[in-house]
Amino acid sequence: MSGYEYQKLKKESPIGITLDISSFTVDIIFVPLTILTLSYTMFLVYGWDAPYQDDWSKIMIIVTNSWAIFPLIVARGIFLKLMILGAMITSFWAHIHWEGFKVPGDEDSPGKWDNVFSTMVIIAYCLEWLPDRWFKLCCKLTEEEHDNLGPWVRDTFFDRPKHVNACNFRLDWKTFIQVIVTIGLGVIVWYAYDKDDWMHVTDDFSLIDIVCVAFVLMAFVWGIVYICSPHHIYKNKKVNLIVWIVAGAFLGTWAIVSKKLKTDVPDAAHATWHICIFSAAYCISRAHSYLKILED
Repeated sequence: MSGYEYQKLKKESPIGITLDISSFTVDIIFVPLTILTLSYTMFLVYGWDAPYQDDWSKIMIIVTNSWAIFPLIVARGIFLKLMILGAMITSFWAHIHWEGFKVPGDEDSPGKWDNVFSTMVIIAYCLEWLPDRWFKLCCKLTEEEHDNLGPWVRDTFFDRPKHVNACNFRLDWKTFIQVIVTIGLGVIVWYAYDKDDWMHVTDDFSLIDIVCVAFVLMAFVWGIVYICSPHHIYKNKKVNLIVWIVAGAFLGTWAIVSKKLKTDVPDAAHATWHICIFSAAYCISRAHSYLKILED
């Protein structure tokens, strides 16, 4: 390494190395670990004798909430990351309570907050698929005003992120729509949770089901807007995009089947739901990384 390259590297990081985590590095951990764990839950836990099934599946339904760490790493923007973090914490809280452990707070609170954040993270993910080119910055800066801002302020609030999983909060209209709609619907779910006539629209569908399905369908349409033009996909990355979308759709379907599955070990089935739904979120974020969302 030349002296110039070393000095340049030191400017990028106070300890002389780059601190960015490659998504491929996370893939190396995520893919085999997910395959092994899903194989374990499906073929071992379901096949064990009842005493082992009951005890071990109770542990797994709590531990598998940690799968949210994977989409948390690769998710785009601090708001989406906070929604995933909230979903993980409240899900831990709810399942620890439901498995008979004593937790602080009102006994009805864990389930309510688990449902609220589960809904909000799905809405936030779907709104992330709004085409960026439809939205501009809320306040336009001159070149001089932009240059006078500190580097952290520019990177966090005004500039396009340098990589998809950046912790930025860009002050554009898309961000504000994402925040307002997500939090607004989260408040509605929180209010409706204790009201059966609000929450249960039919015997089979709840308010949460309808809201989530509606936003998933809208995200599907917005995704087509991106994908239908070859100019929106990075060169030679179309196969990568398709693979991650197919993987996300497959895991999302598996998650729904696991949740609705009638079984003698419902906790094991629900643990599978946790792994699949958080893994589907990871795949969607990885697919997002192959779209040209970083261009104004």
